[in-house]
Amino acid sequence: MNLRLKNLAAALLVVACGPTKDDLPGTESSGTTAGEVTGGVTGGVTGGTTPTGSGGVDDTGGVTGSGGVDSASSGGAADCAGLAEAACEAAPECAPRYGLAFAFEGCPGGQVYLGCGLEMACDAVLLTVCRDGTDEVYQLPSGCLPPGFTACETMLGLCAGACLGLDEAACPTKPGCRSIFGNPHVMEGGGFCVDDQSPVFLACDVDGGACPPSVPTVCPEGQPDQRFDVPSGCIPPGFMDCEGGGTPACP
Repeated sequence: MNLRLKNLAAALLVVACGPTKDDLPGTESSGTTAGEVTGGVTGGVTGGTTPTGSGGVDDTGGVTGSGGVDSASSGGAADCAGLAEAACEAAPECAPRYGLAFAFEGCPGGQVYLGCGLEMACDAVLLTVCRDGTDEVYQLPSGCLPPGFTACETMLGLCAGACLGLDEAACPTKPGCRSIFGNPHVMEGGGFCVDDQSPVFLACDVDGGACPPSVPTVCPEGQPDQRFDVPSGCIPPGFMDCEGGGTPACP
C-alpha cells in the first residue's frame, strides 16, 4: 500500500511540473535559435539599404556633380548681360564684346564696347551685326554676338574713325584696319634726305583698298617742318600733303 502511494505521488509531481525543453525530442539549445534570428534581421537590414554608398543615394553627387545643376553657369548669360565694361572684365564667367562701327550716321570711331556675354569659345570669323531696333551696324572679330544684336548684312564701309587712335601693336589686330608708315626726312651732311631704313608708324586707318600709286610727302597738320614719305601712297588721318617731293634717299 505504501509503495503504491509513493508511485502515485511521483506521477502527480511529473504531471504538475512538465518535461524540460532539453527532454523534448527535436529541440536544440537557445544559442542556435538566437543566432538564426540575429542573422536574419541584421543581414537583411544591412544588405538592403546603402545610405551613402555607390549603389545608394549620394546627397552631394546628385546635386553638384558634373551631371547636375551648375549654379555658377545656370542663367550665366542673363547674369552677364547689362554689365558695364569694367564689371564685365572683372567677372570670370563673362567676356566683353567689342566691334568696329560701320559708317552709319553718328558712327563712333575706334573699338566700341557693345555689351557683355558669357565666356565661351567663339568662331574666328568676321561677323556683321545690327543693334536690334536701330540703324547701328558693327563688325565683330568673332562669331559671339553681344546681347541685343542680330547678324545682318550692310553695304556700308567702316566708319572713317573706326581705326583712329589704335597704336602700332593694336592696329594690325583689328579687322578692317591698316597701319600707315612713313619714312622720315632727316638732316644729314648739310641737307635733308629720306631715311627709308627707319620707317615710322604714323597712324591707323580704315583699310579702304589700294591707295594711289605714288609716294606722297606728308606732314602732321599744323607741323609742316616734320615730313615723311609714305611708300603705300596713303595719306594717314591727321596728316596733310606737303610739298617737298624729290628729296633724295639717305646714303
